[in-house]
Amino acid sequence: MTVPVVRKRAKHSKTRSGCRTCRQRHVKCDETRPVCNACSSSNRVCGGYDFVPLPSASYRPRRIVAAIEKGPVIASIELTPFESAAFDYFRLFTVNQLPQKLWWQHVVLDLGRSEPALAHAATALGSMHRSLTLSSQPCIDKSQHEFATGQYSKAMRLMRQYIERGQKSDNQLRENEVVIVLLTSLLFFCLEAYMGRDEQSTMHLRTGLKILYEHVQGDSSPATESDDDKVITTTTSMRSYLDALKYTFVLMDSDLNMVDEEEPYLQTLCLDRLPLAFQNVQSAHIHLDYVATRANLVWRELLTICEGYLEDNADLCVGLDDETSDFFLGCISRIVPIESDDGFLTSYQSMRQDLRNWLNAWATVSQDQNNMTDHLLCQIFFFYVWYRVETWRDATEMLADRFEEQFAHITNLAEKYLNLHQTSSQYISSGSSGKTFSTPPLFSFGTGFVTAMMVIAIKCRISSIRRRCIAIIRQINLQGVFDSAYLAAYLEAIADLEERRARKICGYPEDKTAFEMDDIPEEARLFEPMMLPGRHLNQTAFYTSDKGSMVFAELLDGPGSTLIIRSHAFSR
Repeated sequence: MTVPVVRKRAKHSKTRSGCRTCRQRHVKCDETRPVCNACSSSNRVCGGYDFVPLPSASYRPRRIVAAIEKGPVIASIELTPFESAAFDYFRLFTVNQLPQKLWWQHVVLDLGRSEPALAHAATALGSMHRSLTLSSQPCIDKSQHEFATGQYSKAMRLMRQYIERGQKSDNQLRENEVVIVLLTSLLFFCLEAYMGRDEQSTMHLRTGLKILYEHVQGDSSPATESDDDKVITTTTSMRSYLDALKYTFVLMDSDLNMVDEEEPYLQTLCLDRLPLAFQNVQSAHIHLDYVATRANLVWRELLTICEGYLEDNADLCVGLDDETSDFFLGCISRIVPIESDDGFLTSYQSMRQDLRNWLNAWATVSQDQNNMTDHLLCQIFFFYVWYRVETWRDATEMLADRFEEQFAHITNLAEKYLNLHQTSSQYISSGSSGKTFSTPPLFSFGTGFVTAMMVIAIKCRISSIRRRCIAIIRQINLQGVFDSAYLAAYLEAIADLEERRARKICGYPEDKTAFEMDDIPEEARLFEPMMLPGRHLNQTAFYTSDKGSMVFAELLDGPGSTLIIRSHAFSR
């Protein structure tokens, strides 16, 4: 008879000091702060720690931890059973839907147990998330919604106390207080986005940006600062809670302006050089964000040159309102002669080299099951930044046809990313339409996704590809930033108008709907189309209207011809 060999499991001493995520997964945690390496390498949200040990050598937030210990911190917060349940829902489910994950959620979980403002903000967001998530109920859970509103009011009062306390002490918040206020502002932003109140969500983000800038600058005024420029320096290493929050706010500041392409509130200068190889997707994405920021600065150099050109040729802007003048400035940036401006040309070529260097460093980052969504998003975002830089000086719309292969490739990646990002829960829009989405609000989607889809829908003249991009946008929950139906209607109006003009110019049959690049001539293409919010009574939330207006230019005689400005109305 064969005797089975019984292998005894080796004894291990249990650790109760690891992060909550590692303990739940029953894996060893190295307790690195603010994110343990086990969670970071597996692309998981680090659940934080039940107690705060001394910072290790690999992560040294001594200044911020010391500040938190000395600040007005309550040792523990007694929550009611209902509040505890809401906080648990936030910890287990909502935290995975927050923007820029892996960078600041663990701080909320760490400090939320001892900071009343954060605790009540987290319970409010958890309850609101739960009330808007379809499970068995077909409508918004009113009891959860009302409870969330009450918790929101409590958190708001407590955050005001922090701000007032800072104002009484030389008008300067201490660093620990800045961390609490910024975290609470982020949670308020997410809460208002879930409720579909875009203006309020924007207000909370702007409040956080203003407090962040004032704290970073202190009493000094840098030489680069003007009424329009608010510049802060950053690095790619996250050595404190404040570093992580600074990076998060910079990204969300850019995301907030992605549709109307307004200037971000803050301009950032990264002090780190691009490495020869990226260690992981997160490192690559951080560097790409800063390359994109630098691209915006170079773009502003080009616009400054064009503004000088228009000042010397003021007759070109006669009869144009401010909004149309801004549109016209974007148009002439593609055709104004700049060969003699060595400063801009140097910056432009350096910018293109930065993108090539980033792409070379990206080649070392492999895709696996753990980083697939972030890997896809990084590729999509790179395409958007690269396409913008490469086409700044395209004198005609036909030149966009050289990106035909890239348009198809990125659309395939976007559909794959959307499928991975969709959740099993359905979200109820808080707007009047009551529309449901299979994706959470946009703030959890990531930088560059929507803007890349917009670029392809506008610039790719292959009907099948541009319609796929429009379909993707219709599926995205833009609550808190914009409206999916309005944006899709705008893009659809561009495609319809170009195809209708092509049928007329080329004599195509009226029932022709499948167009290729070569089927739409330059004369039929819209040059630099742009939405016109100023034509609406509510210019801030213009996208809530059923009707919209856009403006575009025509190049009837090819490069160097006179631009003819046209307007066009569209509806959802």
